Amino acid sequence: MPEKNIKGSIIIGIAIIIAGLITATAIYKKNTPPPQEETEAQPTDFKKVAEAGKKIKAKDLEGAIKLLAESYNERLQIVLKNKQTNKRLLKTYENSLAVIETDEKILARYLFEIGGIKIKQNKYAEANAYYSESVRLHPENSMYISGLGLTFKTLGKLEEALGYYKQALEIDQKAYGENTDTARDLNNIAGIWDAKQDYKKALEYYKQAEAILAKSVGKDNPFMEIVAGNIKGINQKLNAPAQKTPKKQENKK
Repeated sequence: MPEKNIKGSIIIGIAIIIAGLITATAIYKKNTPPPQEETEAQPTDFKKVAEAGKKIKAKDLEGAIKLLAESYNERLQIVLKNKQTNKRLLKTYENSLAVIETDEKILARYLFEIGGIKIKQNKYAEANAYYSESVRLHPENSMYISGLGLTFKTLGKLEEALGYYKQALEIDQKAYGENTDTARDLNNIAGIWDAKQDYKKALEYYKQAEAILAKSVGKDNPFMEIVAGNIKGINQKLNAPAQKTPKKQENKK
């Protein structure tokens, strides 16, 4: 498996994860009820997520995982309690489902962030398990699906990776049309064909990603540089002279 393509995919994946951490604070604030009294015990998941973000910047990945896991467990207890409360208080079954779905999406975010740290630690099998659970809890999230595809690719399971990358592309095309998300998906798909040594098909997808990025972010964007580098590498492989298999020499008696 080409090391350069894996590194490019990981850089993109980590960038997505960091962006997720930056926005996580607002998401958790929105979904955590405000305190009724100063003495009332409140969920500490928001504070722990913020602390985990600081530990990631300080490269204390184990500490970050510990905080995110603790925060996930606290939120999980709230979800379980809310499910019982919702059954008693909400008027309709549909409203109850909506609240539970929101809580499960918050849990999916925790698991995705832990999986991202596992990727930084090169623990791809563990990251795959966390991402799989994130996708189960929030199957419409293309970012989670792309992360799962990345872990399958690094584990050498190219067909599984290709399936998830195509699924992410379909979701993003319906939601956004042509933007950096769809360009990311196309770049990821190209990387699979590159790994399969189908360089013509890889070049086709890389060029689609490049065309979208040229319209949306311009030539000086770091993502564009990654895709341009991938295209350069593919062209070198396509233009490389075919290696001849050496003939076996017969032993003369």
